[in-house]
Amino acid sequence: MCIRFLLGALQAMAETAEHLGHTGDVERYRIFADKGKAYCDKQLWNSEVYVQKVQVEGLKVAAELDKWIGGYSEEANAVFKSEGPKYQYNAGSLSDGVIGKWYAAMLGLPEALNCRRTHKHLASIFKHNLRNSLRGHTNPQRPGYALNDEPGLLLCAWPKEGKPSLLFVYSDEVWSDIQYQVVRYLIWADLVAEGLSVVHVVRQRYEDLVGHPRNEYECGSYYAWARSSYALLLALSGFRYRAPERRLELAPC
Repeated sequence: MCIRFLLGALQAMAETAEHLGHTGDVERYRIFADKGKAYCDKQLWNSEVYVQKVQVEGLKVAAELDKWIGGYSEEANAVFKSEGPKYQYNAGSLSDGVIGKWYAAMLGLPEALNCRRTHKHLASIFKHNLRNSLRGHTNPQRPGYALNDEPGLLLCAWPKEGKPSLLFVYSDEVWSDIQYQVVRYLIWADLVAEGLSVVHVVRQRYEDLVGHPRNEYECGSYYAWARSSYALLLALSGFRYRAPERRLELAPC
């Protein structure tokens, strides 16, 4: 996920450098962005989603890593050797796996990732992470955000092999802000019906008889992250503003 943030940031840096007249930096940032984009397509694409490549051997910080795992039990060491560091997602379908690309799209920046594959990644999230009912779903973390027959979009799912033994913290939870982030990008990617169906899932959990319709509980009552729902207005209106060009764009769905 972090590399997708980096690629979006590099596109923003290139645009900023160009606006400021730093022509040498423009080429440098775009070369880095192009190399990162190519790396994601070659190394991190598994035909459905962009995944995480866990690496242990050949790292510059190998000595520090050895110190870190020095106190591991025999069982923990066996897991480390076979899967790498704990709390990763590996081949999982991560709900915010292309969030950096969404930021770039929202700001009208050049494509930070392969557009066709990004849309396929989003479609896979909709297919694999969305649950119409959480009955039978095992969540050993904080199940209070969504449980039993309530619907929700999981932070991560593993439709194929590669699910780690020690998952990243929160992977089985449902967060309203992550759901809205996915909705916003689905709409930007012209998957409007899919996006609105996820909105329905979120709102369904907060009906008057179940929860408070103006308090999408997450980590605490009236938690700030649920305010990410405001971006639905931007997505549905197709709002973009480019300050250097003083250009406002509106493209309602």
